[in-house]
Amino acid sequence: MGLINKTQEEYYLGPDGLWNSHDEDYGSYQFVPINDIINTFMVAYVGEDKNISKVKRTDVQFHAMRAIQNSVLICCLKIKLLK
Repeated sequence: MGLINKTQEEYYLGPDGLWNSHDEDYGSYQFVPINDIINTFMVAYVGEDKNISKVKRTDVQFHAMRAIQNSVLICCLKIKLLK
């Protein structure tokens, strides 16, 4: 979930190993698929002796999507306020 799985050299230099050759991948870790978020939540919080003993994956998906919708709405409202 949002982890960079490259060495520092690969991250900063890109696949060709040359700095500033426009193939660098800065910020790609910022975009995390919703399935990764759901899977990480299920592993971390659902199960015996964890915060949630049983939950359906569809319930987690619903709440994850609602959280994204709310954060986008709040972000848009703040941008509108700044204008």
